[in-house]
Amino acid sequence: MRIMRHAARSAVLGTPSAVLAIGLVALSGMVAAAQGPTPAPAAAIKLGYLRGQDVLAQTPGRADLEAQFNKEVDSARALEKVWGDSMNAMVGEYARVEATLTADQKTARQAALRERQTQFTQRGQQLEQQVQADNQRMIQPVLQRVSSIIDELRQEGGYTMIFDVQAQGGGVVSVDKNLDLTDVIVARLKAAGPVSVAPAAPGRLTPTKPTPGPTSAPSGVTRPKTQ
Repeated sequence: MRIMRHAARSAVLGTPSAVLAIGLVALSGMVAAAQGPTPAPAAAIKLGYLRGQDVLAQTPGRADLEAQFNKEVDSARALEKVWGDSMNAMVGEYARVEATLTADQKTARQAALRERQTQFTQRGQQLEQQVQADNQRMIQPVLQRVSSIIDELRQEGGYTMIFDVQAQGGGVVSVDKNLDLTDVIVARLKAAGPVSVAPAAPGRLTPTKPTPGPTSAPSGVTRPKTQ
């Protein structure tokens, strides 16, 4: 304010003497002009929240998707077992005949075992990536449906922000339960019905016996966490 008053005073002093006779009324008007128009009041902030984990748990078709995904994980594990059994058989065979082998034969057999172990490790990594891709393929349509409904609700209700109090790493410790939109979102999800998910490529995880040679047990397939 000190700067504004100084600016206004300088403007007055720089005018002809006739203008100076206008007095304090003109001065106050110049200060107001220098400060600019009175800002409009800020729009009211309207917040809402949801319990994200509870929403996903009640999404139509969620149980069927999990059952389908678990089936594919089991197929992947069966394939890994076939590979592991093959590798173990080759290692056992080498141990059985090792004493009868020449130095060159041992070197050749050991090199073959290491090569097959590398192959199985690579196959295991590829299989893990396929399982992760399946998880994404199944959960992504669900997340898109939920996100779409939340966005519609935000626009309809004029919410400035809707946040997830169950989000990982969230720091919400207390919240007004009247702002909870979880039940509304779940009701709309149920009204929309199950989400359509594209099927996996047929035969992709069929456990077939690998080509001759051993393998190491792959990296290990686990059930990724749903988002």
